[in-house]
Amino acid sequence: MKMRKLGKNGPEVSVIGMGTRTMEKEKEGIKAVEASLEMGINFIDTAPNYGRNKAEKILGEIISEYRGDIILATKTGYRFTEEGVMPDCSYETISTLLEQSLERLNTKYVDVLQIHGPDPKIDIKKIVQNLEKLVEEGKVRYLGFSNHSLLSLEKIDSDNVICIQDCLNILYSKAINGKLPLCKEKGWGFIAYMPLFMGILANAYTHEKFFSLGKTFPQCNEEIVKNLEKFAEDLNNLARDFDVTSGQLALGWVINQENVTTAIQGSLDPTHIKENAQAIEIENDAVEAVENLRKESAIKTFSIIETQIIKIKEIDGVVMALLDLGAWIEAPKNIKTGDKIKIDALDGSIIRE
Repeated sequence: MKMRKLGKNGPEVSVIGMGTRTMEKEKEGIKAVEASLEMGINFIDTAPNYGRNKAEKILGEIISEYRGDIILATKTGYRFTEEGVMPDCSYETISTLLEQSLERLNTKYVDVLQIHGPDPKIDIKKIVQNLEKLVEEGKVRYLGFSNHSLLSLEKIDSDNVICIQDCLNILYSKAINGKLPLCKEKGWGFIAYMPLFMGILANAYTHEKFFSLGKTFPQCNEEIVKNLEKFAEDLNNLARDFDVTSGQLALGWVINQENVTTAIQGSLDPTHIKENAQAIEIENDAVEAVENLRKESAIKTFSIIETQIIKIKEIDGVVMALLDLGAWIEAPKNIKTGDKIKIDALDGSIIRE
């Protein structure tokens, strides 16, 4: 396994990481961790809201004997309420949430604590200060941010912040022209999530499953579905030309993008984990072939979804809006209850038309 430093001040992590979003069974988790370690994967990414605490609990049952071999990353900053998921990055909340994560994970510290998403009620510089207290307390080694805007990230100035995490794959590459160059400027690592785009790029979709995408992404119309299916087929054919799998090719493209540190593969199947780990062997000619295929693709953005504002109220001096998706965001200007807005379902950004 190839290793890279996670930012100029961070630890060495495997170029392929292990994700736990779908981890719900202990036996499955044990096999996944063992397979990952066998392949030299040392970076494990989790979060409290993966399975409503299940992922952290399962990891806590199995990683203690491997703790010294693992770079463990989790997240904070979301508080579950009766009205929905509320961003809350106050020191009191993130400290409490961290204590709960440490207990579930059965560890005294986490290597990387990431803010899962933006909290518009608190300036990001203040959020960094709140996080740095946890570093001083010895409960966290390094800090990171996930799914934050470029404008917010540019304001951060802290040696304790070593990385950001964002979506990056062949079909969703917004980070290339924004956040990846920022990582180079700041000396941060970049953690790519969803590199196989929910399995679309790993030859895991049947014809029927492609057409079911419309349930998740309403803008995924028949034309887009056909283009997606055609792209997946072309990628699979290209993979055969290089005697690799389409998943390996897709992962290889991600980890070969400038300033990418690691890509989180989310499969818990030991066979797929071992297969995906071999993406480190993908060579430049294969990456270039994928890039050419990507540029020729007719696929348009389809991750935009429409959501309705069901409640608006001022919280800590900021006007917040509750979406019918169950999440609170900062209310766009001139918005009212009942209005509909469009957001990018992959990074949570509001689409302003």
